[in-house]
Amino acid sequence: MIPRILMGETEAHSGFLDKLFGPLRDHKSGDILIYTQLKSALLLGYRNACMLNGRIGKMVS
Repeated sequence: MIPRILMGETEAHSGFLDKLFGPLRDHKSGDILIYTQLKSALLLGYRNACMLNGRIGKMVS
């Protein structure tokens, strides 16, 4: 499924997100939990990209 997502297939992308976040939707305030998880992942990805580009700190070898 991951290769299909990386190729840009929206059906695979939707299916993946449903499997990943489906159980959270059943909980009280599940939409907030999902939003928080997605925002955290985006911020972590941005931070890591900045570190690789040398904008935040230095990589320790």
